[in-house]
Amino acid sequence: MTECRHRPYLHCTGRPFAFSLVIVAVTAAGALQAASDTAGTGRFTPACARQDIRAFATIEERGKAAGASNERLADAVLKYVQARMFCLSGQEDKGLALYDSIIELDVSAGTQEK
Repeated sequence: MTECRHRPYLHCTGRPFAFSLVIVAVTAAGALQAASDTAGTGRFTPACARQDIRAFATIEERGKAAGASNERLADAVLKYVQARMFCLSGQEDKGLALYDSIIELDVSAGTQEK
């Protein structure tokens, strides 16, 4: 087996570091979208902001769980980015539906594990 302690390769980093990179990418994508000068876009409604925070917390909790599936986490992050883009582009209904699917996925996964 190769030892990764002294090598700065991405595949040797732990899950928390990789998850941090995903969060930075999501934040950067949101900042770029918010900087758009298109009329009526780039602003979160209170409903989108509330669900955005709940979905982010859900993804973070699932990432910390011992048996969390990487595929499920990746899917949730992609849904999160897409929901944020919908909300920022004025398509609140689509964004809220995606946020809800992330939150409901966590609730259903939590009940199945117990």
